[in-house]
Amino acid sequence: MDILCIVALVLLLETVYCNIDSKLYYYETLGRVQEIKRVKRSLDGSTTTTTDKDIRFNAFGRSFELILENNADILSQDFKAVLIRKDGSSTRVNVRKNELFRGHLAGERDSLVDATREDGIWIANIYTKQDSYHIEPSWRHLPISGDYSYIAYRGSDIKRNISFPSPHQRQNQKNIPRRKLCEGIHVDVNPDDIIDDRETNVNKTNTVHLRKKRQGILYGANSCQLYVVADHLFHSGIGSSRPHTTVNYLINTFQAVDSIFRSTLWDKQTDMRNIGFQLKEMKIHEQSTQVDPGESHYNMHKSTQWETRDLLEIFSRENYHQNFCLAHLFTYQKFKGGVLGLAYIASPRRRTVGGICSPSYVKDKIRLTLNSGWSSSMNTNGDRLLTQEANLVTAHELGHNWGSEHDAETSECAPSSITGSGKYIMYPYAVDGYEDNNRKFSPCSQRYVFDVLKSKASVCFTAQTKSTPYCGNGVIDAGEECDGGKTGKEDKDACCTPDCKLKGNAVCSSMNYECCMNCQIAPAEAICRQTYTGSCEKQAACNGTMDCPKSEPADDDTDCLEGGKCRNGRCVSYCERGNPSKLPCRCQNEADACYRCCKSSKSGQCEPVGKEILPDGRACYRGFCKSGQCKKSEQNLVQRLFSFIEKLTPNAFVEFMKRNIVGTIIIFSMVIWIPASWTFSCIDKKREEEMRQMSEWKSLRSHDLFLQDSIHSFKVQNSQKQRIKRHMASVRQPTVVVNRPNPQTYRDSRPRVSETAI
Repeated sequence: MDILCIVALVLLLETVYCNIDSKLYYYETLGRVQEIKRVKRSLDGSTTTTTDKDIRFNAFGRSFELILENNADILSQDFKAVLIRKDGSSTRVNVRKNELFRGHLAGERDSLVDATREDGIWIANIYTKQDSYHIEPSWRHLPISGDYSYIAYRGSDIKRNISFPSPHQRQNQKNIPRRKLCEGIHVDVNPDDIIDDRETNVNKTNTVHLRKKRQGILYGANSCQLYVVADHLFHSGIGSSRPHTTVNYLINTFQAVDSIFRSTLWDKQTDMRNIGFQLKEMKIHEQSTQVDPGESHYNMHKSTQWETRDLLEIFSRENYHQNFCLAHLFTYQKFKGGVLGLAYIASPRRRTVGGICSPSYVKDKIRLTLNSGWSSSMNTNGDRLLTQEANLVTAHELGHNWGSEHDAETSECAPSSITGSGKYIMYPYAVDGYEDNNRKFSPCSQRYVFDVLKSKASVCFTAQTKSTPYCGNGVIDAGEECDGGKTGKEDKDACCTPDCKLKGNAVCSSMNYECCMNCQIAPAEAICRQTYTGSCEKQAACNGTMDCPKSEPADDDTDCLEGGKCRNGRCVSYCERGNPSKLPCRCQNEADACYRCCKSSKSGQCEPVGKEILPDGRACYRGFCKSGQCKKSEQNLVQRLFSFIEKLTPNAFVEFMKRNIVGTIIIFSMVIWIPASWTFSCIDKKREEEMRQMSEWKSLRSHDLFLQDSIHSFKVQNSQKQRIKRHMASVRQPTVVVNRPNPQTYRDSRPRVSETAI
């Protein structure tokens, strides 16, 4: 019976459990990354560090060195994050701005890196001309393990599933539904609806001032300030109910989204570029919001699935939104049709509602502010989106808010994946970051957005505020000759004063420059950067300046990671050595799972190349390699149970039952049969025990009665004998006293059986 229960549970968990192999063709796990702090060593032996970091790790047959600088420009100077508790009270969440970074890959100045750090764990998005690379904490997608802390994957590794189907899939599998990413909404305003004027203070007497303000977007007013809300589902599902985790995840999301928008040239003639976002306020709901009967709230507990438009409209009832350029809701739930987001589309016409800078308006006696949208981090299968996928969904919805329609099926705005560079961000059926255009806005989108920006951005866009510089942050800011960080502020730095000025004959500080020794420029040939295993760069030596020069590339054909060879300073992977269009991948059939496999960057077909076996411990399809065999990794049953419970919602349970009707019938039959069988078994056992006890009681009772009858018979016979003897004695002899055993004494001395013990 117990075995059947365990089997049923395991079958259920196997049905609903989805691991990362369903999301990625290939990924690697990393135990740790090497974090190199820029250390300043003073003459007295004390040390301090800058806030800048160098991060190094090896993955995908190459070495990565991230040159990162502390950068919190995504946050406005007055940014705040609050946690809303169940009773409506709020608590301020402290944001660690010194753990936000932006930078580039060493030796690749045209690359871009956005990174955040939380409790020593890094989250990084790396963008190069060849591909994008993403580093995430492994707990987001894999069972917790002491063997690794991160997963690393490329944009080209993301599987195109039902939520992100590829053109090739749709051509060859007609049954795959063509699901839209979202349904952008145009707002129809009735004549009776009352629209507020967001430019209340603007009148005919300051038309010239307004005209100048409208032109200001080209000269500094380049940021749309955001109000970001995370509902309780997002906070628990994505942030693991940890406020700092939720805050850092959202900041990392908007770092990536902002880089997409600011890198876009919206109009060539006016050179309109470097326009993006800043986070002004963030609200996180700790638990669901209590509502009165008949009332609705975007954060309330809901036993049924939200309708996509209903959720957006109810979220738009928050009049507080009008204090911001845009408001965006993040949630973690499934929606019908595989929809991942929804947003109101801005119109270039003045005093229209929807999208950026939208005024409030009253409809059916309800005030709405439609500068809003939402996005979900759960796909149609109930699985968590990868960071890259979630970032593109958010960028897509904000693109609607800025005025972009979905890209039309034209060669200009929706080029083929085979003959062109793939679909753009605003393609209606979702992109996953694999193709070159996936992180770009199409020419159609650029025209739509430019028309809206030149019409409306002057109403609510602001100049981007930079991170506040200060003496003592370890970075040389404007007006500073040096910055010794904490040591300098305590006047313990030999080169730099507490007010960030050079001391005496000092010309530099080793806190700020790698080629600075004892407050002087280091001699030539002094080593300032070491090489490391797997790198395709030589060690670097100072050349008479304060900055460490770029490392020279290692000799061609030098061995590097994963069977690769160095070429022009880059580690060319095993696959690229034979064909530049080939990429490493993970074979998904058991026979080839532990061989080196490669795939075409276009077809995506993954095949083994040669017979070189992967080393033991290397991740393979659904497990790890051992002696050339892919051994399936065993996941703790308790972990899988909790994974299932975390995903379980009433809607998900009902949908699961509909999709698995046979399994549902079996499970429910077992749910009824197992308890019933156990109950009847217990009743039978209880009855058997009662029968046994009754049988024993009757047996002992019968024995007791037999003894009592025997004693009574003995007493009668003995009494008769005594009467006869007395009679004979009275006749023949004088009376004599005779001592005989007392029957009562005999009876009392015999063993007794207590009925209460039966």
